[in-house]
Amino acid sequence: MQQKHQNIRRYLLFLWCALLSFTARGQAAAGLAQKLQAFIRAHPQTTLYLHLDKNNYSPGENIWFKAYVLSGRVIDNRVLYVRLADRDQHTIRQLQFPMYDIRSNGNLLVPDSLEDGQYFLYAYTDRMLNFDRKDVFVQAIQIRSNARHQLEIEAGVT
Repeated sequence: MQQKHQNIRRYLLFLWCALLSFTARGQAAAGLAQKLQAFIRAHPQTTLYLHLDKNNYSPGENIWFKAYVLSGRVIDNRVLYVRLADRDQHTIRQLQFPMYDIRSNGNLLVPDSLEDGQYFLYAYTDRMLNFDRKDVFVQAIQIRSNARHQLEIEAGVT
């Protein structure tokens, strides 16, 4: 009989410890969830993507694109900013385009005076202005004086 009471006490002690453990974990998980929500509110993110017609352009040619907001909590964007810059991040051209829900489209003319080399296309929305710099879309493009001629040769059109 003594053995039976001891086993029952051990079993109840085990249940009590397990219950305390789960309660503590539940409170810790709730605290973690609150901290995560506070971080998301303080650091909103939006993933923007520009689909370009190609990656090699000639001076005087248009860069055609479509923009999509792929993810994020911010969907009421109104303006898309697109900027063409050189390797030193000096702005060559910057244009604004209207956003329609989560998309936009347009073109940016490559200046005739641009020298051959690597350039960068930057894009962000009006709601991303206060976001971290790493959230801005960046795409490297090549500008070559003979790019159009090279494409015609490759396509067999001369």
